[in-house]
Formats: sequence, C-alpha cells, structure tokens
Amino acid sequence: MGSVFFDNFSNPDLARYYEIIPGIGTANRREGGLHYEILRAPDGPSDASDYLTIDSLGRPHSPTTKAVFRFSGTDWMLEACVEYDFPLMRNGRGAYLWLIPGDVRDGYDESIALVRYADLERSSHSLRLDVYDPENGCASIELARPPADRYWLRIARAGRRLLVLLSDEGRTFRRVDERTMRPEVKSHRLVMNSQSFAGGASFVLRALRLAGAEPDPASGKRAAFAIAGPEVSAVSADDILGAMHAGLDIDISGCAITGTLDLGSITSPITSDIKMVGCSLMGQFVATRPVSLTGAVSFLNCQFDGVNLSGVEFTGSIGMVGCRFTADTRFIGTEFDGGANFSGCIFSEKVFFRMARASKPVSLYYATFHKGADLSSALFDDLSLSDVAVPTGSVTLYRSEIRGTLRWMVTLQREPQPLGSEWELSATRIAYLVISAGERQNSGEYTGPALWIVDSNVYLRNANVDRLEFYNVHLAKDLDLSASTLRTLERNNATFTRVLGGWPPQSEYYSCFISYSAKDAEFAKRLYTRLCENRVTCWFAEHDIPIGGVLRQQIYDAIGEYDRFLLVLSKHSIRSGWVRDEVEKCFELEDRQKRDVLFPIRLDAEIESTNTAWAEKVRQQRNIGDFSQWGDPLAHERAFQRLLRDLKARA
Repeated sequence: MGSVFFDNFSNPDLARYYEIIPGIGTANRREGGLHYEILRAPDGPSDASDYLTIDSLGRPHSPTTKAVFRFSGTDWMLEACVEYDFPLMRNGRGAYLWLIPGDVRDGYDESIALVRYADLERSSHSLRLDVYDPENGCASIELARPPADRYWLRIARAGRRLLVLLSDEGRTFRRVDERTMRPEVKSHRLVMNSQSFAGGASFVLRALRLAGAEPDPASGKRAAFAIAGPEVSAVSADDILGAMHAGLDIDISGCAITGTLDLGSITSPITSDIKMVGCSLMGQFVATRPVSLTGAVSFLNCQFDGVNLSGVEFTGSIGMVGCRFTADTRFIGTEFDGGANFSGCIFSEKVFFRMARASKPVSLYYATFHKGADLSSALFDDLSLSDVAVPTGSVTLYRSEIRGTLRWMVTLQREPQPLGSEWELSATRIAYLVISAGERQNSGEYTGPALWIVDSNVYLRNANVDRLEFYNVHLAKDLDLSASTLRTLERNNATFTRVLGGWPPQSEYYSCFISYSAKDAEFAKRLYTRLCENRVTCWFAEHDIPIGGVLRQQIYDAIGEYDRFLLVLSKHSIRSGWVRDEVEKCFELEDRQKRDVLFPIRLDAEIESTNTAWAEKVRQQRNIGDFSQWGDPLAHERAFQRLLRDLKARA
C-alpha cells in the first residue's frame, strides 16, 4: 500500500497532524497516547453535537472537545488502538471514534463511529458501531456487551469499497460492516469526541497506523496571547486588544484585566478566539461601534464591571457561563448567530437583551436577575429560562418572537426561586411555551418538584401561542390571556387563582398548512374548501409560484405557525422542489419542537416505489392517508371524514 504513517505517541513531532478543537472535555497528547477525559461542565453536555442544544428540562448542552486527524486517498488502511476507562456508577457517558468522509461542510453524513457507552448499571456498558446514512439516519451494530477495555479498529478502503473490522487483541480481526463510498470522496477525518451527562470516564488512542495515504498536517494554528495567574496577576486591556489586532487568539486565566476592553477599536471582522477563565474585568467591556466576531468566545466564571456589546454580531459561538455581572449589562440588538449560553450567570443590575437575535438556542438556565431582565422585541429560536431567580423587578419579553420552544421550568437542579413581580409576555409570538415543574413526558422520573407555586403576575395579552403547556404548577396571582390566541392548550395538574380574559376558544381541529404541487391544484382546492366548511383553519397557496409570487420565506414562516403540515403526495409533488423544501422545513420544525407535525395523504401509488430521499423517509416513518379514489365522490367523502377525525385536536 505504499507509505506507512505510524504514531505510538512517543514522537512529539507528530503532534502537528492532530487538531484539538476546544469544547467540553480535555484532549492531551503525551507519551503513551492521546488522552481524552470526559467531563461534565456546569452546562452538562449530553451528546456529541457540534452546537449548543437545550434539552426538555431547559438545560443547555455544549459541544465537546474534538481531536481531529485528516488524510486523503481512495486506497488505504487505517488502524487505531483505543483503550477505555469507564468506572461504574456514573450515568450517560459515551466515547466516540469517528471516520467521517468528505469536507467539514458535509457534516457527519455517511460517517461511521465506534461508540463505547455506559450508564449506571454494568449491563448498560456496551460497544457498538453507528453507521450514518443521509437518507435513512443512523443504524447501530452491537459489538460487545459488556465490552473489553481495549480494541483495535481497522478500516480499509479500496476504491468505492469500505470495510470495517474489529479485534480485541490486535491480531485476528472480524468483519463488522461493509459499505460503498461515493467515488468523488477522497478526504477523510478521524475524530475523537464524547458525550456526557455526569462525566467520570476517559479513553486513550494508544496507536494509529495509516498505510497507503499521507496524513494532512493540521491547519496552521495561530499563536495565542496566553497568560495564566497567579504568576501574572494583571493584564492590560490594551495588550489584549493589540494581540487581537495582530490576529492572535486570547487565552487568559486567573488574571485581572485592567482598562477598557473596547472591541470597537479593532477592525471588523475580529477573527480571534477569546477564552478567559476565572478573570476579573476591572474596566468596561464594550464595543463603541458595530463589529463582527467570527471566532469562538468563551468566558467561564469571570466577573464583569460593565458590559455593553449592543449591535455586535457573534457569528461563532459565545458562552459566558457562571459569570457575575456587577454593573449595567446590555446586549441590545446583538446578533447571536451561533446561539449563546449564559447559564448560571448572576446579573446584579437589570440586564437588557432587547431586540437581540439568535438563530440557534439561547440559554439563561439557572441565571439570577437581581433587578429583572428585558428581552423585549427579541427574535430567538429555542430559549431556556428554566431554574431562574428574580429577587426583585420583572422579566419582559414584550413583542418578542420565539420560533422554537420557550421553557420556563423548575427542575430538581435548584430549589424554586423568587420570580419577581411580573412576567410580561404580551404581544409575543411563541411556537411552544412550557410552564412546568419537571417534564410531563418524563413523569416516571422525578425531574421537578411536585408543585411549583408561581407567585408572579403572568401577562399573555394579545399573545399568539401555537402550543401552551402547564404542568405541576399553581399560578398564585393573575394570568392575563385577554385577546390572546392559543392553538393548543394542555393543562396537567395545573391550577390558577385568577384568569383574566378567560381561556381563549380553541378550534375543534388542528390548523393545517397544505403542501401540494400546482399540478394537483384541483384536488387541493377541493380539499381546502371542505376543510374550511368544517371550520379547520388552513394556509393555502399555489406552488411552483412564478416571479412576483409569494416569497419562500413567507411560506417557511407559515409552516411554523400551523399545527399540522398536510402533505399531498403524488407523482407531481414528489418531483417538486418547492414541496421538497417545505417538507425539509417541516422535519426541522419537528426536531426543534419534539412533536409530530407532518400529516401525509396520497393521491396515487408513487410514494410506494419512489427512491426520492425525503419521500422514502415519509413512507418509512408515517401512516399515509389514502385519497387515491378522490375522483369518486363517495370514496372522497369517506377518506375526508377519516382525515377530519384524525385532525381533531386532543385536549
């Protein structure tokens, strides 16, 4: 196979082939192996995702550290020896060794992963191979239960053929999977990362051998402006700004930062990664003009004496976890393109996130707002306000829009806290609002107190909420629902002292967005008419719209505003790019809101034989209503009555 690369981690010169991408967990190269320690940070990562997520209790989960080894070729053999140390009686730990074909932009499609997993019981310890397919999702092959402590993974590629083998002693290998590669794929990444609910595990890459291909050196790493206390007790803000102006990354721990740290004094975009741990910023942290930060920004357990980052755009991730803000703090009009994590922060003065924007999750989990918080006119995806404390003041989200889920919950992670005088959510638009003690879907486990007393006025006047859920709560003061619109209301072990405006009337049926091909317009119009006659609220428009028609973004926004996505399947719609895009948006909505939205019906048998990826997914995962006899009035009416029955809203 030609050249051979071998690394037993005794030669420090080979470190240039490995890139360490920081996150939760640690990866350190030292003699004897590349050591990965699985940690639980304050925000408790629960999976191996590449971005901040929020779980069903409102807890944030951050990306984990990744160690990356890159190489290219179509005829090669890769062998890795990996050793695990998984103590008993720790739950939710997973060690991943991935082979990922293609470029970074391809994500984890077509990847394979050797996964060592453990929960509390010994019987839960397992070794498996996860095989990812862009059309069918993930398939798992169990390899051992309970597993040994050391394995050798061998992956061989010959042209389009990829063979995966495993050994527990390094000599005799058994075949565990075989697959076909796309011929255009030549680049590959071997990635180590983890998931963790409670930490307490580690794994080590003991040796790596690559035959038939040359490894690619890690992308050039910039020098860092790195300082750690207590040797250096104070660092000048001007020195930090100078380093950022020179393109250096910032890595400071245990120091006092003196002077004003003004990001507006640096030419935008600012590409530096910024990491500070246990630092005290004695001056203002501001941006005196709009700037864009493209690097990762992370502050852990730091103290700020004044923050004004209004108008700043964070295109990468930003985390300010466990920080204390002792003075005025403003993020007015700030854009958090990669989401934001403010978990466990303490705000001594009222904090302002007015008109902020975020297209990925924002977490204020476990935060303390001593004088309240202003999130009015903001636009967020998912937002967590679980386990927050508001000793005085109020919280306002007036005129804000939450396109995903707003979780206002209490869990067993923190005793219920004071919530201030009022929560103002009037004139908001919220896809899913959860006000609960613990998780209703997980009632078998004690995830929250038996009953949460909400001793604050809650205003939802003129609000538009697709789904509102109360669980294990008592609202001790006013709940004002005057002129609000609720599509779905769920009350489970929930009581209310006074409801102003009364409970808004709910439709007997779920509202529907109708997705169809313009070539099926005759059927779609008849369906729309019959649904309206039965008081089903519908969104209906022509597809394949010409220039000057309705913009796609308007259609995508409408998908998120309706309870059900009524998909008309036919040979025409399966070939429609418009319908495909709308279905993909629907799948994204389901993933974000953790509920079923897609409601398919068919006009012909095309769905039974198609190999179109999205349509196959619908066929495999959903029951499909049959309108294939819609030309027959009696058959059409029977099918319609079945559809109407299934669209009836559940209390």
